[in-house]
Amino acid sequence: MRDIICFDKGWRFHKGNIEYPTPNAKGIMYSQAKTKRKEYGPASVNYDSAPDSYDKSKGINPDRWDNVDLPHDYMIECVPNENNNNALGYVKYENAWYVKRFNIDKSDESRRLKLYFEGVATHATVYVNGCLMCHNFCGYTSFEIDFTNIARFGGENVVSVYVSTDEKEGWWYEGGGIYRHVWLIKTHPVAVDLYGVYAKNKYNGDGNWETLVTTTVRNDLFEDFSGNIRTELIDKNGNVICEKYDSFCVERKFKVDIKQPFNVENPQLWDIDAPNMYSVKTVIYDANGNIEDEVTTPYGYRTVEFSSKGFFLNGKKQIIKGVCCHQDYG
Repeated sequence: MRDIICFDKGWRFHKGNIEYPTPNAKGIMYSQAKTKRKEYGPASVNYDSAPDSYDKSKGINPDRWDNVDLPHDYMIECVPNENNNNALGYVKYENAWYVKRFNIDKSDESRRLKLYFEGVATHATVYVNGCLMCHNFCGYTSFEIDFTNIARFGGENVVSVYVSTDEKEGWWYEGGGIYRHVWLIKTHPVAVDLYGVYAKNKYNGDGNWETLVTTTVRNDLFEDFSGNIRTELIDKNGNVICEKYDSFCVERKFKVDIKQPFNVENPQLWDIDAPNMYSVKTVIYDANGNIEDEVTTPYGYRTVEFSSKGFFLNGKKQIIKGVCCHQDYG
């Protein structure tokens, strides 16, 4: 089954770059020219990022580190200065580091382990246990890393995030840091992929809707997988209005898209005054009927039309009112 664990608590934070010069000897360069490429510096497993540490087993670290919880925007504390760019909030943008230490149980050895970042402003480089895992070059997109192969089961793990604000993506205050939530996700090697459930609705008239549910299932095993999928459409009161049960096969280290069409009569429409929502419940079984994964995805029914006459929601003309809201005003 799938576990989704909030990863917001217990981070360590350092504002500004940390200089660690390249050594002139071969040994350390050879050692980190591998998957584990950070043997020293803030991305290293052995780096002491504890604030005001007295740990005798590690070298003394004179750099200032603070304990923080996420979401965290370290630029919001800056004092505006008229010499800095006005569109960017009159603040001087700096880079920073985040580090979090956590344990992974021995019992998780058969599972796929991921870290899901909802947003890091503005560019991010992520390491786990000293191994480079990801570069993300947009502060407005979420991203996922799979660290299963380098996880330390039954022991301590370290995730390090270097935040660069050197590149600007907007003409507004963008902030800096891990400013959205982070999640630790544990799944079976055969599971629904990230953003893997898509419900597409088509209105056929006379209250009849066609809902096509496409589910992307990934197989991270080294062998093919045959199983079954149960998909339920559920209303806001928890009632199952439609259900399908199909078999599927996905090749090793591959993905498969499973399409399941449903006919829905007279669903409650999503509207401004009545925002009715439905959900898709997806359950993946192995050949013996054991549940491997389960996810729930929200969706709704409504018609949208733009024309020279204006905007129409469910056949009714609506006036759109909005505001130029950049990055939630900081």
